[in-house]
Amino acid sequence: MNSLLNFASSWRNQELEIVLRHHYTSKVYGTGSIVSGDLVIKTSRDVPFDNIQIVFTGTSKVNNQDIAVASVTTHHFLNLEMPIPASAYPSPKVFTSGTTFTVPFKFIIPKHLTLAACSHLVESNTVRELHTRLPSTMGDWEKDDMSFQLVSIEYAIVAAVLKRPSSGGLPSKVLEASKPVRLLTSGPEDPPLSITALDKLYTLENNKSIRKRLSSQVLGQIKAVATQATVVRVDPVGRRLNKSSVQVSLTFEPSAIHVIPPVVSSVSMSIKANTWFSTRATEKLPNVGDGQRAYPCTVRLQTKFTHSEPWTQHVDLRSLDASENTRASPIFHTTTLYLPFDLPTSEKTFLPTFHTCLLSRTYSVQLSLSIGNATVELVVPLQITVDTPDEPHASGEESAADEELPDFDSVRTYWS
Repeated sequence: MNSLLNFASSWRNQELEIVLRHHYTSKVYGTGSIVSGDLVIKTSRDVPFDNIQIVFTGTSKVNNQDIAVASVTTHHFLNLEMPIPASAYPSPKVFTSGTTFTVPFKFIIPKHLTLAACSHLVESNTVRELHTRLPSTMGDWEKDDMSFQLVSIEYAIVAAVLKRPSSGGLPSKVLEASKPVRLLTSGPEDPPLSITALDKLYTLENNKSIRKRLSSQVLGQIKAVATQATVVRVDPVGRRLNKSSVQVSLTFEPSAIHVIPPVVSSVSMSIKANTWFSTRATEKLPNVGDGQRAYPCTVRLQTKFTHSEPWTQHVDLRSLDASENTRASPIFHTTTLYLPFDLPTSEKTFLPTFHTCLLSRTYSVQLSLSIGNATVELVVPLQITVDTPDEPHASGEESAADEELPDFDSVRTYWS
């Protein structure tokens, strides 16, 4: 029985074909891109119908494996339907055997979703605004995008020929076809995260004791304070990314005046991609506070650290006043580490940071500093964005400003 159903579905798809203009297998579309083409209908029998539907869809899916019976939560966040006037249809409404009928279509990928895409309760307008940005495709890239099999974000052109039964009721799909497309969407750069002690995922500041040997007395305290990583910008087709960097300020407070600052012997760095997922619409950002369910993927970075800047000695004048003396020594030392890095794009696809009702993608940079005989760990957020193209993408794509909507008087039939 299943084989018969599969054969029928395949047969219906062969009679309906979606042909995209300027398209190729690895083509990447973005915010403001034009997705245009033709719906080609060629039947091997006479097919009466009522209307044709061509829709550009965006869908996120989360598979729930936590219960005995697996389920899928689906969010249809984008549904752009191409208007087809009645004058575009043949009269009578029958696709005759052996005749090829072509319907042109065009969609312009929007910059924002409508508020209807996120109508659930949220804790702030900021969350609502983030949820109404278009996310990028997830789970369907040539290189690993560091997501996992239970989640996906998909875009497609979906077409159907509909016929209402003579007895009334809802129309059924006589013919149907779909064509997936990949999106790498751009959006505004967000301000740095406002991180507090309640945000357990990040550590921008850390203190460690420095000893001559593990069991010996303390020589002083090292304090490390990191900036958030500079924003990584991806070009509109996802081929190039700019460098990023983290700056770490070090302060060493010796236990005595004669104690010299420790040596920063090495720095190791890695990037962690968190794919946050929920089977229910989320009310807040998942990467703040205690965090929610996430699938982590950690990739080691090639660190370009060779040495730190020389330590600079300072005198805390307040410590000379016995009533205000909070230091073991009036002397303290400071230095700064500037740590540039490139993301490893040879085997990975780095999606832009995004938040949706069910899925989010965030990044953090994990640093491990070897200072004296101590190891200082820091975790800072990293934002990835896609540049907005100043002109149409390559490969002959037309400008949204230059191209008109399809003229449905040009809808044509021809024999072949």
